[in-house]
Amino acid sequence: MRFNKLDLNLLVALDALLTEQNVTRAGNRLHISQSSMSGALARLREYFGDELFVPIGRKLMPTPLAESLINPVRNVLLQIESTVLTKPEFDPAVAVRHFKMLISDFSQSILMTRLLPKLHIQAPHITLEFLLQINNPFEELERGDVDFLIIPENYTSSVQPKASLFDETYVCVVWNGNTLVGDTLTFEQYRSMGHAIAQFGRAHYTFETWFHDEYGYTLNAEISTGHLSGLSELVVGTNRIATVHRMLAQKQARYLPIRLLEPPMAVPPLRQTLQWHHYHDSDPGNQWMRNLIIETAHEISEAHSQP
Repeated sequence: MRFNKLDLNLLVALDALLTEQNVTRAGNRLHISQSSMSGALARLREYFGDELFVPIGRKLMPTPLAESLINPVRNVLLQIESTVLTKPEFDPAVAVRHFKMLISDFSQSILMTRLLPKLHIQAPHITLEFLLQINNPFEELERGDVDFLIIPENYTSSVQPKASLFDETYVCVVWNGNTLVGDTLTFEQYRSMGHAIAQFGRAHYTFETWFHDEYGYTLNAEISTGHLSGLSELVVGTNRIATVHRMLAQKQARYLPIRLLEPPMAVPPLRQTLQWHHYHDSDPGNQWMRNLIIETAHEISEAHSQP
């Protein structure tokens, strides 16, 4: 299909090149050969009368014109997808659909394990793909590379719709045999102990960052991991401490030799939030899936609030 003498398929190729900044990876993204992608780039250069990409090492650096096309091209493709490819009706019992979600291992453990049995019964042909949150996950949402983002509210995109899921608090976790603390924890004990902490991409504001900003102390991080669900395991057999999402720690306390202690300071709750792209606002399938996520999250919140 052509519009103003431009083959619209070339927009897909341009978007892949702008994303990957490499001909081979862009071809792999679209499942076409390197020579076909090179041919598409040549046609794009001819149409726009601009090099579009300048080779620097193994990367193709976009020219100013190409930079200016990043958001318009992506928006055009998302509009086409939401307008042309979205079906007017959605029957979960027979629908065949694949959703990509950017979620933490915490959300996978607490939220998705409760949602998946429902999905299995109500929509047996829907599949899910859970992807890691690295650096700026909302950029992948805004590019349309994923359907949903589940993340603390302070990380969400300001330009995409969102819905609150549940609030989560923190608890301190120590090994049952920890000899440094008893049934309560003082601020000085907490500050001076060795910590197991979770660290993620550069853009993530962690609990440890909050603690430093609030109290002016840097925690003694002896162990660091990129997985929230692994923190409780890392204190077992040691005198270390970890600050963990309460629901996750309570779940892990059923099978790990750990004790849960209240933090010696007031820690603000963490609000888990669901986001999706506004182009998918009226997509019946997207609507159904996010309603199921919200419903499940509210059930978790109600169960957790009961004494």
